Amino acid sequence: QADEESEIGELGKASSYLSYIPDVLLSDLWTRAKENRRMLMAILQTAWGFLLHMANNGRDVAYCLRVPPRAPNATNSMIPVRLHVEGNQTAQELVDGAFRQFVVSQPYASLGRKAIWEIMEQAGGSVNHFLDFGELLTEVVPFANVKATPEGNLVARNVWDGRDIRLGIRFRQEEDRLAVSFQYDSKYYTKEGIAALSKEYLFLLQHLLTQWEMPYAAFAEYVRKQWAVKGAHMVTAAAQQQLQRILNQLPLLERCNPGGRQVFQRDAKLAFYFEGDRIHGSVLKEQLIYLVEGRVLRCIKTADGWYNMLDVKAKNSWLNEVDFLANEKTQGSVEILTDQALVLMIPRADVLGIIEKDPQWGQSLIQYMAEELGKFQRMWAQS
Repeated sequence: QADEESEIGELGKASSYLSYIPDVLLSDLWTRAKENRRMLMAILQTAWGFLLHMANNGRDVAYCLRVPPRAPNATNSMIPVRLHVEGNQTAQELVDGAFRQFVVSQPYASLGRKAIWEIMEQAGGSVNHFLDFGELLTEVVPFANVKATPEGNLVARNVWDGRDIRLGIRFRQEEDRLAVSFQYDSKYYTKEGIAALSKEYLFLLQHLLTQWEMPYAAFAEYVRKQWAVKGAHMVTAAAQQQLQRILNQLPLLERCNPGGRQVFQRDAKLAFYFEGDRIHGSVLKEQLIYLVEGRVLRCIKTADGWYNMLDVKAKNSWLNEVDFLANEKTQGSVEILTDQALVLMIPRADVLGIIEKDPQWGQSLIQYMAEELGKFQRMWAQS
């Protein structure tokens, strides 16, 4: 996501842009992939194919995958693949098809760079980018497990040849994170354009996982509509009146003094989210998130990196009270369950500032947290 992205350098016309798949999304990815790296690759490449389909308003695209070689100590090979949507195929069916295509074709379809370039010339130069899964599919051997020899021994090797490549998308595992690195030719792309591309890809990947059984035509239309209004903030005069009305009726602010409410009205925002959208990361840390309308699922990250369901919240609920604890050690996420949800966001700094000036309101927040803790204790006792 945006807060985890950073530019990592430029050499000549070759530039790089680094982003990470959010851990809450990565948990869903591994669940869908059933802990199979090849299935994980099939999901990631299908999401990219969908992005190409939607960008070109078509249903038939081709691109190349860079994968580990079949023979030991050989360089990584390239496999041309095709993603063709026929009829009402669902995302799951297309992912399964991509998985089977790779398993069947890898032993005999691996091509060298020269052969790929011949294909590009025959296709009029339409193949101008690659998805690199070389590192993701390679089993990492711990340094301590490699036997030493007098001449030295190879622990790991990765080669990236960026000659004449306009765009390469490289997936690799970094401990418990999945990095997506964009290597691009700055003659054709800008850093801002690649950053936007990264966000669009992650957005589409998120909805592919939540709309797993939706036919492609319906899925494409659904994603276009969601992207058009993604997190749209309400800024009209009518919206300001609605914001004031919500703040005045908010049970959480009943004991807050009028001056505090004025501060909140100045800085707070109303945002719409839609089914399958996630609220996580820095947003939960930096804002007081209050659900005005809708229903959401709250999850919490466990020690092994998975996100487990915590509870379901309906309207008029504070969603991230745990994030306001001084020594908070948990990571949570919020998933929208209804077609649409209206969320109120108040900057954390504003909330803490008002608490200092209005200790009585601070006491009411502590009381609210204590009541929530009581609910969790009852849930634990009944489970």
